[in-house]
Amino acid sequence: MRSNEAAKIAKRMAELEEIRLQREAEGRRQDVVVDRHCSMPLIPSVQSQAIRVESDDQSRDNDKLTRKRHQQANNSRRYYHKHRAEIQLRVKERRVRQANKLQDIPEDERNSVLEAKRRKQREYSRKHREANRSTINERERARRKRIR
Repeated sequence: MRSNEAAKIAKRMAELEEIRLQREAEGRRQDVVVDRHCSMPLIPSVQSQAIRVESDDQSRDNDKLTRKRHQQANNSRRYYHKHRAEIQLRVKERRVRQANKLQDIPEDERNSVLEAKRRKQREYSRKHREANRSTINERERARRKRIR
């Protein structure tokens, strides 16, 4: 693979050298630009094509990434629908286990554990509600500004 690339580069260099000598003979020496990907010198007319090819590669890579992301989402959705009964059963079992774990704890301790859980949940939801409210307010402000 490496020797193949090296041969291509050597061939390209020879072609460019030939073109440069030809142009020099004609008396119009042009600057030779180096492509940042393959360290092969490019003539300005070829350079625009290289840039266009590079942007095509970029969009192709983006398309690939998007396709991959969609595929992953579809796969997880497909998995969920295929194994929905199992997953729901596992969730139920986990809830039962947690409830049983709480049953083993004495009454007053259980209440404190449950209260701590509730407090934690309240804190979490309050924090997120505040964050959400601030973003909503910012959106409203921006909307009003646009209207004015």
